[in-house]
Parts: sequence; structure tokens; C-alpha cells
Amino acid sequence: RQRQLDATRREEHFASGRGRAAWRSAMETGARAWTGIVALSSAGRAAPLALWEDAGPGHSRPGLLRAHRLIEDDVVTGEAFGRTFAYGTTEVTQPIGRGMSGSVAVAGFVDVARASHRLDGSHQSPLLVDAGAGLRISAMGRPEVLRIDVAHGLRGGGTRLSFTWGRAWPW
Repeated sequence: RQRQLDATRREEHFASGRGRAAWRSAMETGARAWTGIVALSSAGRAAPLALWEDAGPGHSRPGLLRAHRLIEDDVVTGEAFGRTFAYGTTEVTQPIGRGMSGSVAVAGFVDVARASHRLDGSHQSPLLVDAGAGLRISAMGRPEVLRIDVAHGLRGGGTRLSFTWGRAWPW
């Protein structure tokens, strides 16, 4: 009985960790800027699914993979979901207009991601790669930006249009 209780207690413990690095070429809002983010995360076998990382169009989690569907019927079903997860995004943003109420910029981007130890039992997803372009619309004095993106899956995925309201950088 004691061994069974000890085994149950061990299963209750879990660990997770995440490392992330971000870079931006210019902080001025009126200048062209190159940005990049890379991240690696891992969750232990007993970690709840809420701690597993994923990537999608940017609606709920920081990993971006904008041409891949992550959630279908309120269930995470995408290939970019696993206990061990790596992703990277690079983006160039060029301002095209600025007024009293805010600014508008165009952007080009590439997203990459790979998930390991996936929910479906497979060891590793293929390297998923998306590329696309979009608009960035920001209101004066606000740290958030509206991202309107069209992305195409170069490796997997389809072509998707996404709208996201959130922090301008880092995502």
C-alpha cells in the first residue's frame, strides 16, 4: 500500500521549462525593423496539456505558425503541439503611413516550428514552415497592434488569413 501511495505522489509532480530569445533591429516606430524570436520548451511526462507549447496564428499562445490550423471545434488538433516544442519567427516591418491616430506598416515573415512527443503518440512532427505578408495597424499611444496576415504553408499547412490583436513586439 505504501509503495502504491509513493508511486501516486511521484506521478503528481511534473516539470516544465522554456527558453526564449528575441531580437529587433530598431525600436523607433517610424523605421523599418527586422525582428526575430526563437524558443524551445519542454514539459515532463506528467505535465498537464495546458503546459505543452504549440504554434498557430497567434490568437492564444506566443508561437506563430500562421498558415497552420491549431484549433478545430475548440480542440487543439494541429501538428505543432507537443511536450517538446521549438519555433522561430523572423519578420521585417516597413512603415507606410503615420497620422494623428496611429500608424500602418506592411510586413513579410517566415515562421518555423517542430513539435516532439506529440499527443497522437508520434515522436516528432515534420519541420513546418510558413511564409507570408501582412499589415500592422497601431493606435497612437497603445502598445498593441492589429496584425492582418496572409500566410502560406511551404511545408505542410494551407493558405490562411488571420487577424490578431496583441502586443506589437515581442509577440
